[in-house]
Amino acid sequence: MSNKIKTETRRLWVSLSDEELQGLSQELAQSIQDRNAEEERQKSAKSLMRSALEEFQERQQRIANNIVRKQVERDVEVDLVIAGLQVQEVRQDTGEVILTRPAMPSELQIRFNDEPVDSP
Repeated sequence: MSNKIKTETRRLWVSLSDEELQGLSQELAQSIQDRNAEEERQKSAKSLMRSALEEFQERQQRIANNIVRKQVERDVEVDLVIAGLQVQEVRQDTGEVILTRPAMPSELQIRFNDEPVDSP
């Protein structure tokens, strides 16, 4: 006759029933789907973060270029002035001629219509 001294609980391998096996299979499938969804969410978040960093970098590059050139690009009023058969584009802020080009026929017509007519 054997005398039981005590009962202990130990972690041992136990065969799964068909129901338990099916439940674990479903749990695994759901876990795979959840992980894939999380990977996609993280990819999207990383893409947004990367895009934000690129915007900062582009802005910094524009500012740095302006500092190096000691100039910024702005809208400036420019007068088109007919001089003979030429048109000069003249900045209003500095008076600098930025372009001289041949006048188009329509521009010459404007000049012709604006000139006073000498009467005898």
